[in-house]
Amino acid sequence: MACTEAVETEIGEHYNNQIRALLEMFEQWEAEGYEVGDEFRDLISTLRRIRDEELEHLDHAVEHDAKEARPYWLLTSIIRAGCRGAIWTSERV
Repeated sequence: MACTEAVETEIGEHYNNQIRALLEMFEQWEAEGYEVGDEFRDLISTLRRIRDEELEHLDHAVEHDAKEARPYWLLTSIIRAGCRGAIWTSERV
């Protein structure tokens, strides 16, 4: 459960960052007078839905004693760092 908590925490942050970036683009385009299409709105809705599903996994892990793993702080720190590395790599490949 600690592994799930660590992974889903990083994935949730990654989705939140993507959603924020898209919303900023959306606002900028509208301010510049461009009409934002339904596909863009659907993309944001889809990302929110997927993020929420991932965060349900996080909630499940916490509810099922993720913090009881020993050594929790070391385990989750290493896993989260690995996830950040994988996300960083995937953004560049």
